[in-house]
Amino acid sequence: NHVQRQQPSSTMSAESLDIPSNKLALDSIAKKKEILSARKLIDIGKQARSPSKDWCQLIVTERGLVCRRWHISIRGIARGSSPSPTEVALYFFEEFQMDDSIQREIEGVYGTETLEQVIRVACGHIDRLCSLPEKTITKIASYLDLQSIVRFGQVNRYLRHISNLNALWEDIYTHNCGAPSEDVKLLGEELGWKKVFFMDKLQLQKEISRRRRGVQESSSGGSTTSSSTMSSSTLAFLTQS
Repeated sequence: NHVQRQQPSSTMSAESLDIPSNKLALDSIAKKKEILSARKLIDIGKQARSPSKDWCQLIVTERGLVCRRWHISIRGIARGSSPSPTEVALYFFEEFQMDDSIQREIEGVYGTETLEQVIRVACGHIDRLCSLPEKTITKIASYLDLQSIVRFGQVNRYLRHISNLNALWEDIYTHNCGAPSEDVKLLGEELGWKKVFFMDKLQLQKEISRRRRGVQESSSGGSTTSSSTMSSSTLAFLTQS
């Protein structure tokens, strides 16, 4: 009787072990789906590290992150076939924080600033501003006064990077000084718009004059060279004659 009571008991314990295991698997699948259905915070696409031509995508939601990779080959391009994701990996934030390899991969492809941004999100520090596209943040920052831009760049490394973008300072120059002339545009591309913005009028005119002289010397040097070459060839022709 004692043995008969133990046998069904052991059968029940095996079933009780199977049920939580299946439930755990279902819960895992459900959580993976939650990552994709949660609100998107970051969406970046970039080519993989050289020499690879693969295209990578990083999506970060409020529940986790998704890493996609498209294999790009010259043969496939020649055939006209459209690539499809060959690798798709989903990570919960807890998994991401414990996995050094995925952190190194994100840093290698997307850069240190992106990795730090993902780490902040994974730790619960969701920065609504930093989750916006770079062009949008740049446009917002262009309407700030100079003191606010200094504070803006002190928030974190990513916003410091934004606060030094050439595109940002071109917008700031336009908002504060009006539409730049062609000379100023060329100077802004050469020296950087931030430097041009902080020049006084005298410095700006000196730099424009310097640049014009450089262009004139380059063009006159080229014409002198061609004329001297022509003279040499003419002399050689006359000598042969």
